[in-house]
Amino acid sequence: MHRSVINIGGVNITEPFALAPMAGVNCASFRLLCKECGAGLIYTQMYHCNFILGKYRETGMAGLTKSININPAERPVALQLIGNKAEVMAEASKLAAKMADIIDINFGCPDDNMVKSGCGAYFAKHPKDMDEVVRQVVSAVKTPVTAKIRIGWDSQSINGVAVAKRLEELGVKAVAVHGRVAVQKYAGKANWEIIKHIKSKLSIPVIGNGDINNSARAIEMIERTDCDIAMIGRRAMGDPGIFARCRNRLHGLNEPVPSQLELFKRFANYYSKLDMDKSFSELRTHAMWFSKRAGLGPAVRLRISKAVDLQEIRDIINA
Repeated sequence: MHRSVINIGGVNITEPFALAPMAGVNCASFRLLCKECGAGLIYTQMYHCNFILGKYRETGMAGLTKSININPAERPVALQLIGNKAEVMAEASKLAAKMADIIDINFGCPDDNMVKSGCGAYFAKHPKDMDEVVRQVVSAVKTPVTAKIRIGWDSQSINGVAVAKRLEELGVKAVAVHGRVAVQKYAGKANWEIIKHIKSKLSIPVIGNGDINNSARAIEMIERTDCDIAMIGRRAMGDPGIFARCRNRLHGLNEPVPSQLELFKRFANYYSKLDMDKSFSELRTHAMWFSKRAGLGPAVRLRISKAVDLQEIRDIINA
């Protein structure tokens, strides 16, 4: 059942759709575009706590704020942190609290290097270490703290329900659940039944994630699991209009949804103002995603991959 307003520790979310935190994807321009299309909650990309603290030491709060680059128009925003030391994560969270509406802790990233370094899905195997991280972060800030988890490490150690309940006990204000175990990474199917079970055991909001590849599946996630928010990740790459289609379907609307090419034009305009200090390869990658979703074919993407500036990309896509 759709709730008209979802409250996460005093932060109100008015549409039950979230942009998932995605490294190398969630630049300021993309986040803003997803917000305009209908995402109720925006996540930044994942930031390692060492980056947050290092950037602060190097450039001060002004430089860190410029780097994260949260636009007032995209709020409410959750800034996602990843790390392996509770005291370091607590210090980074104090800085994050000065920029974002919500601090999200990544306990689910399945990347091998992250897990080997004691981050992300490492905590699925070491819940006592997770306890200490959450205690210190929650104690360090007044900003609501949330967490993103997997349902377990592998099929023999599914502990998502117990972990989610413990997170609530420790003061986390919402839990996002990716319905796969860590060793699956993104293969196989997401287990929505466990998301449903987790929701039935918690009193805080639950955000469902995994296998949402169109607007119908987003609504199905909410209806089947009773989760409060459907989180959309990879499917939004090159197609932020999925949030507009989700909103239309949820509310029975028939509002026009901009095409991928129209959205890319808006994205490029925002990028020229908000993100031009970022790596140009990021812009090229976004352009290739947009062109693929628009059905422009591999020849166009090859030309985009060789482009040297924004205007050249615009010319290729507009040709």
